[in-house]
Amino acid sequence: MGGGMSSRLFQEVMEKRGLCYSVFSFGTAYEDSGSFGVYAASSPNYTRELIDVTAEVMLSASQGVTSEEANRAKAQLKTSLVMNLESASARADQIARQFLAFGDVPDISTLIARISAVAPDDVTRLAGSLMK
Repeated sequence: MGGGMSSRLFQEVMEKRGLCYSVFSFGTAYEDSGSFGVYAASSPNYTRELIDVTAEVMLSASQGVTSEEANRAKAQLKTSLVMNLESASARADQIARQFLAFGDVPDISTLIARISAVAPDDVTRLAGSLMK
């Protein structure tokens, strides 16, 4: 949704419309629930338009995700996973989250394979179920 400069959210609210000077989305997973949010830093004058455009961008994912977008997101996620191996605290956090969510800790190659297997239609379906 919006974690980098090539994301839909960044492109639309920052690059195209200039509504804010910082924007990203984030998600947190728990055993039986989760949360998804968007952070944006903007002038109060742009708040209403920023909220409206952000909602439009979020809903647009339920209408379709391109292969290019999915591949970019998967590459970013895989890179983040591998880079977290360099930090002991990030790796400990990753292990704890995997264990709490799934009851085991898959190795990095398994996680990368799972990420690689995600298709654009999978993302579109998930977005459709989340953004109703």
